[in-house]
Amino acid sequence: MSLEKILKFKGMSARYPIVQGGMGIGVSLYELCTSVGLEGGIPTLSSVALDQFTRKRLLALGEEVVDVLPGRMDFVEATRMEISDIKKISGDVAINVMCALPLYYEKSLEGAILGGVNMIVSGAGLPSALPSQVKNITGTNDHFINLVPIVSSARALNILIKKWDAQGYRPDAVVLEGPKAGGHLGWNYKQIENSEDFLKEYDVIEHLLPEVLDVANRYRNDFGPILVIVAGGVYTHQDIVNALDKGASAVQMGTRFAVTEERGFTPEAKQLYIDSKKDDIVIASRLWGSPCKYPFRYIEKSPLVTETQINPDQPYFCICPALMGATGIDNTAKKGFPKGCPEGYVLLDKQEACPAVGMSSYSNLVTAGSEAYRVNEVVSVSELMKELIS
Repeated sequence: MSLEKILKFKGMSARYPIVQGGMGIGVSLYELCTSVGLEGGIPTLSSVALDQFTRKRLLALGEEVVDVLPGRMDFVEATRMEISDIKKISGDVAINVMCALPLYYEKSLEGAILGGVNMIVSGAGLPSALPSQVKNITGTNDHFINLVPIVSSARALNILIKKWDAQGYRPDAVVLEGPKAGGHLGWNYKQIENSEDFLKEYDVIEHLLPEVLDVANRYRNDFGPILVIVAGGVYTHQDIVNALDKGASAVQMGTRFAVTEERGFTPEAKQLYIDSKKDDIVIASRLWGSPCKYPFRYIEKSPLVTETQINPDQPYFCICPALMGATGIDNTAKKGFPKGCPEGYVLLDKQEACPAVGMSSYSNLVTAGSEAYRVNEVVSVSELMKELIS
């Protein structure tokens, strides 16, 4: 099946219905995004910690950078520059902005819009106010930015549409993320623990997609039915074809792009993918919770897991520095955090301490989708895209 020119987003000219996932922290950045765009896919930039990662890229190019905090440039300007520079090469670009990081959410939106972003993908919570937040920046709902929430059920999409209708906007598309996805998942621990077969019960193609398509077809936007992008467990060309045959308009893929030459992971992190077995890809227990309060999937043989003796009285770690370590940011000098969110990313409830308080291990943690064990070599984005489209 030819995949060429079968996807139509407003104001975009993607050649193939393949959206590269916006993987943080520091994974989906300039190099990966420009490579995906050049090969006809839709690149998605991760907004997390761009004040550090864009700064690092610019300094490596010999450019002058003005810091607003030690080691950090202005967040809005960093996001604007990253988007703008990617667009010069790729033409189109999306950005993934996490609801669970409210301190940087609107700054990410502002910088991305100033940079000319074509699509805003938002999850890790329901982006209930996204249309109004974008309108506050653009001055209108009549813009050519595709607003794309991430959901894991028809119920969530129904709720979101009603909230967006009150703001005078319908989603341009929706990412339907299944249980095989990497990183944070759209289910709580109770749902996972009470399911006899979590992956089968919430299978994205067989169980989730039909109900979401029904909602997407009933609540049309100005261009027709809401487009549905399937994510989680999509690995081969045939997987893409199957999703399209079942009614999806596109797929989003993270794991396959995780082990490309252009990816932000260190060589050691990529090797963990190659060496992993099926049983090595696990969902974090409640004891290994993220400050974002969502379950997440990772490679159990990550250094953080194998090198750290977990204290049963305080069995938490800080996911932010651990993930940044997997992309080459050295946090080993940190000695534990006294209060609040250590990186200022997660806005915690009043009087609530970050679960990482007091911990002092910042070894690397590598997140992955459930199919990561199938990866057996590092390839270029060009090689991967050729495999996926034929």
